[in-house]
Amino acid sequence: MLSLLFLTFINLAFAEDAWVVNATELVRWPSSVSPNAPVRSLEVNDKVEVVLRDGAQVRVRKGIDFGWVPATALTDKEPVVETPPALELPPGLELPPGLELSSPVAPPAGQ
Repeated sequence: MLSLLFLTFINLAFAEDAWVVNATELVRWPSSVSPNAPVRSLEVNDKVEVVLRDGAQVRVRKGIDFGWVPATALTDKEPVVETPPALELPPGLELPPGLELSSPVAPPAGQ
């Protein structure tokens, strides 16, 4: 029993990151077990840790939850987060000296 616990910690130490590409359910048991128990929902771009790959299914960890998902629901490529467009002032408006669009909303020092 102790050796099984040790192997679990060894696997977690070498876990790889993956991201969800298709919303899916994290289920308690491999797909060969029926009925299965859903653990939680996984949304697109959720980051998970891969614990074990077993053909068409993958055992993952999300937070404190462990379970199985289809291998097709994951990718090893981190999603690209689009940056919002830069803020611009409407024509004819100017910022007071010392303020920039990226600065926090606060009065300039000394006022």
